[in-house]
Amino acid sequence: ERFDARYSAHSPAEVCRFVGLDEYNRVRALSNAKQDMLDNKPGSTLRDNALNIGAGTGQYMSGYKTDYVFPAAGTCCGSFSVYWTGQKGVATPESMGVPKWSGTPEENTQMVRAAMRFFGATDVSVG
Repeated sequence: ERFDARYSAHSPAEVCRFVGLDEYNRVRALSNAKQDMLDNKPGSTLRDNALNIGAGTGQYMSGYKTDYVFPAAGTCCGSFSVYWTGQKGVATPESMGVPKWSGTPEENTQMVRAAMRFFGATDVSVG
């Protein structure tokens, strides 16, 4: 029998199974994630969130805000899709309600190089 990933420790479906969907969404609504991005709070900048989303660990994997879709499927929270073949889409700055990041060509190169190294590249060259 296949393992149902909805019930892993890091799944929102598993968390709200214990506290309920309303409480889960109430607590998530308290998050200042958008304001933290707008304020460039260390660890919460748009670039930090982009890396987090790219790694598939971010809270915005399924979209922004607290609007995870949990249709009724036998639990208090229903189903939560986890894709083992990669994300089906990611949040964009527009969908998160924040402006796109813009930087100098040098800053862009530094950012791409850092992200590539994070994801395992040994050498990164731009021409």
